[in-house]
Amino acid sequence: MADDVIKKGKGAALSEENVSKYKWVYPAVIALLCVIFVVGIGYGLVTVLQMEGSDPPVVLTDGLTPAPQTKEEAADYFNKVLEKALAEKPAFSEEETFGINEDSIQTDGGDLLLSTLKYVRSDFEAHLDGTFEKKTANFFEGFSQYLDVPALTAADIEDFTCEYVDFICPSCGQTSGELLDGCENCGSEKPYRKHYRDNYTVNLTLVPGSAAAEKLFPARTKPETDALLGDGLNEVAGIGSLTTAYDKFTIRFEAVRATDDLLTLRFIKDMTVDGALDFLGEFASVGSAKVGACVSDAKICRFTWPGLSLDQKTMNLGFGDTDNLIATLICDDPTQYGATWTSSDESVVSVDDEGYLKAGKEPGKATITAEYEFGGKTFSDSCEVSVLNAVESIRLSRRHMKLAVGGTGTLKAIFSPGKATVKTVKWYSENESVATVDENGVVTAVSPGKAVIYALSDDGYFRSSCEVNVK
Repeated sequence: MADDVIKKGKGAALSEENVSKYKWVYPAVIALLCVIFVVGIGYGLVTVLQMEGSDPPVVLTDGLTPAPQTKEEAADYFNKVLEKALAEKPAFSEEETFGINEDSIQTDGGDLLLSTLKYVRSDFEAHLDGTFEKKTANFFEGFSQYLDVPALTAADIEDFTCEYVDFICPSCGQTSGELLDGCENCGSEKPYRKHYRDNYTVNLTLVPGSAAAEKLFPARTKPETDALLGDGLNEVAGIGSLTTAYDKFTIRFEAVRATDDLLTLRFIKDMTVDGALDFLGEFASVGSAKVGACVSDAKICRFTWPGLSLDQKTMNLGFGDTDNLIATLICDDPTQYGATWTSSDESVVSVDDEGYLKAGKEPGKATITAEYEFGGKTFSDSCEVSVLNAVESIRLSRRHMKLAVGGTGTLKAIFSPGKATVKTVKWYSENESVATVDENGVVTAVSPGKAVIYALSDDGYFRSSCEVNVK
């Protein structure tokens, strides 16, 4: 009967006796599949652990001018970048801002008046900012008529700082002003890495009463102060006595480390202002009240330099791949100018008039350059394009190594795919006091402890590591 047979394949049948005979086959097959599944997961985990991913190296590049270390060097650097800007005439804008420290506001007029003064602080600041005349100059016009700054000397500087060093978490990119052993943001236990900013930020505190301070930070006369404040208090209060104590004079500027191009220049005058307000009109019932606050009066100059920049400086392409570069033109009207594109080797990488690239079918390198003319000068930028069979991952020949003090062992980097074009790595030890590694992957045990040796591929910056235990 049909119910007494189990069909197998097409037109085949087994009796109940045969079925009973081969009952062991089904559990065995299931067990075998489970083993294969578990082994596959295990192999996959090992592979994932070995493929630790990309980790770009830290590049610490010195600036065109070394960071100033003394007052003399700080003064010289300020004079240098300002003279360069005056000579080459980038686009220029200047504005003044007026800031009131909310926490510093004081009055003898009671808590209600204090709350009111804090509430209207931002509106009053906006009013003051609107009273200042903004000054501008286009590319190559020059701005010396707006910026009459004396040459600084060390004697003009009371103190200075130059900031350009950060520390970065290698896992998530979180930055810090100090070197940390791990990252609270992402939980990584990797130590932060030293990083150089693109720009110097320099703060020069001037000596009160110095010639430079007197010229750059002149005190406002009473008519100037009345004109500045009067409209802001119109129909609210009249200004009685007013005294100003100057606390600090600062020049803060930012310059590109690679070119010494001046980007921003601030002249900041910090002062304490005390005075009396005689309230008018509907506020007359308030009467007179003394007020005081810490105020920052700043003139901010911004400089825009003509140029051309590409969105990428290096690029890797596979054989026959296509991609594109984007050129940003900095000038008075970028829509009126177009970049000219060239390739140093069209057989390796070709480029069209819009910056679209096409790789050839053989490995090699070519430099793609974009340029344009503006104001009688030619500006350009380049990208080095490598055509290769790209590295997708690396793993080391060993994940763990045990050595005695003085012993050695050799690690080998294994690349995927096997036919990758660039099969070179950089070797590093995270604890050279325990174990070192040379350029050939030879590990030398130095002292008892643990050290992680890792390799970083030159193509793709893929990383893999080996833990070394030294007894």
